[in-house]
Amino acid sequence: MKLLIANLCLLTPIVAEGSDKKEQFLRDTPGTYVDSSGQFFIHASMPLNFLIQAGTQEKQAHTLGHQKDPKNKEPIFLSEHGPHKFTLRDGKRIFTFPFYVDKKAPSIDISFSKANSMTHENRKIFGKGLSISLSASDRESGLHKIYYRLNQEAVQEYEKPIAVEKQGKYRLQYFARDRVGNTSDLGVKIFEVDTTPPKSVHKFVNAVKSDKQMVLSQLSKINIGSTDEESLVSRIDFQITDQKKKPVQQGVFRTPLNLKTLKMGAYTLSYYSIDQVQNREDKVTTNFFVDTLAPLHDLVFNQDHTQKGRTDYISQRTKIALKSSDNVSGVDRVEYALDGSARQPYQNPFSPPPKNGFFSIDVLGEDKVGNQASKTFKSLFVDRGRPTVSFLIQGPVYQNGSLYYVAPQSKLVLNGEDKESGLKKIEYTINNEDYVEYKSPLRFDDDGSFTVEFKGLDFVNNMSPNRKIDLFLDDKKPKIFHRFSSSPIGDREHQGKSLDVYPTNTSLFLGASDDHSGIDSITYSLNNKAAIVLKEAMIPLTEPGLYEFKVFAKDRVANMTSETIRIFITSPDIRAH
Repeated sequence: MKLLIANLCLLTPIVAEGSDKKEQFLRDTPGTYVDSSGQFFIHASMPLNFLIQAGTQEKQAHTLGHQKDPKNKEPIFLSEHGPHKFTLRDGKRIFTFPFYVDKKAPSIDISFSKANSMTHENRKIFGKGLSISLSASDRESGLHKIYYRLNQEAVQEYEKPIAVEKQGKYRLQYFARDRVGNTSDLGVKIFEVDTTPPKSVHKFVNAVKSDKQMVLSQLSKINIGSTDEESLVSRIDFQITDQKKKPVQQGVFRTPLNLKTLKMGAYTLSYYSIDQVQNREDKVTTNFFVDTLAPLHDLVFNQDHTQKGRTDYISQRTKIALKSSDNVSGVDRVEYALDGSARQPYQNPFSPPPKNGFFSIDVLGEDKVGNQASKTFKSLFVDRGRPTVSFLIQGPVYQNGSLYYVAPQSKLVLNGEDKESGLKKIEYTINNEDYVEYKSPLRFDDDGSFTVEFKGLDFVNNMSPNRKIDLFLDDKKPKIFHRFSSSPIGDREHQGKSLDVYPTNTSLFLGASDDHSGIDSITYSLNNKAAIVLKEAMIPLTEPGLYEFKVFAKDRVANMTSETIRIFITSPDIRAH
């Protein structure tokens, strides 16, 4: 005889997690299970019928009815979890049939591994390499299988750790089922996978692009920013190397990088960021140049400029331009001040101060990355004074009013002086011809009047007032004339020449004339004696004898003429023949 417990059941839905009903795959699948020891397990919801079978033929089996109503063969349900038994008494013999009612679901655990993780605003975020392990246990009938569903995929049996490789948002549902069909509560894990590294960018503060490179100064800063849409940035690592690839700064970026210690030259900045789940971006590199030199300043004068020693001389007409240069980042602004006045922006060439003498210019320049330099120009001189000019006549000269009489050998020397910038040149014109530059003393060849005008120019082109001089070239000799107070009384032979003979007490009258400058002096010598300046026109001749006069007449510019007069003086009673 056999006692059979039939496995006949109708599934009943179980409510879980706030939903009205479990999904189809979560419903219990009541059943029975016999383990290797022969232990019989039955799901608590299974209906129990008691069948007695005589012999070995199933057709000989019979379902027993209830004791009070043998015809009532409705199944019974056991509600208590745990071991149960059926007992059959046959006289003194007792037969026990044990079995186990299993109404407890398996317990299930989940673990995440092989990936970094973080929690942000109640979001669980994992990095690359995420592996999800599910484990379950059941102390009664034993674990049958573990199931899971990732997002909207189909439910599948868990066999090995779940690898989640793609970036995205995930909803993992999982449960376990024991060998009699008890199903665990549905486990749900909502998480995100971030496999994308952060993205970093840099910004140069106080920088300028020049010749396809970024130029910075020691005043500049470097900011590095990074964003990560999923797991947030953990840190930014950076390094600055010089031209020899030697690191000059490196570390974790926290505040804007200061370049005060960097020398003039080219550098490379490299950096990368890492997010909270250790996604690391590719290294970013960029080159830049540190300019430590401030602009250089110089002055440019548009006209009227000369330099003597260290002093620059200019005129009031001069315009001063500031020439500032910076061959790296370029000049940004220039300011200047005259003689200690307030600085003002330089825009256009300007005039010097309206005074005669030294002045200064203070120049402040700044390049496009903030390098500043000032320079004071002190050796500047405004020359507002005019040159002075004069003349000198070398050689014979005679002045009559404003007219100067000169001789052919006379020279006109033009002189000039300038106490500031210095005399550059003297120009002159003769009789209103074109001005020419004076180089050497002037001489005149043709007899007549000449008007010379001349002026001086200093090295900043200040011009003296015109000077004028009227000249007359006197190249004519004076004319000597003489007469005697008596008439000749005869003649006498002397050295082959016939000479007039005059009586004693005859007087000689000497004179001279000049058409231009006039007679300066008349001198004579008698019989080769010392010359005598003629003071009175009449020369008495009282002694008999030979008289030989050598007469010289000179005009006021040293033109000279001479004449020899030979006569005999005799007593009246002696007749010349």
